[in-house]
Amino acid sequence: MLRISFALMILVFARFASASHFEICLSQVKATEHRLIRLESIQACFDNNKHSISADICFASAKKVQLREHSIELSENLNAICFYDVSQFKDINSCLKKAELFQISNTHDEAVFECYRQFQASLTLKQCLQVSVALKYPAKKEYLRNHCNSAAGN
Repeated sequence: MLRISFALMILVFARFASASHFEICLSQVKATEHRLIRLESIQACFDNNKHSISADICFASAKKVQLREHSIELSENLNAICFYDVSQFKDINSCLKKAELFQISNTHDEAVFECYRQFQASLTLKQCLQVSVALKYPAKKEYLRNHCNSAAGN
């Protein structure tokens, strides 16, 4: 019995020893009872660890938090940290795919415009028009579509 307890303690210690500061931060926050403090603490975990986590871990963790906390505001804030501060996109399509994670139209369209900004120098007319289609607000779609067409005409 003593051997089993000792072995269990070693496994638990090994788990925490291999866990990142980010994982430890998120696991400690789960115990916070007051919802507003918990939500602020979760965002602080992401903010404080954004330079030490990968984009995949960031977005996966944001999704887990969203499923547990049911806060669109927190979800948008975490996605913004992952999108703007952690991710480095290789192409327009991977950028647009992550922009789809934003649920609020305004933050979604800001992310789509950020994708356009990052890749505008290498976009074809077809890709530029594809970016305009990804926008949610009709006026923004029209603006970018006109911009794409006028840039192609030059």
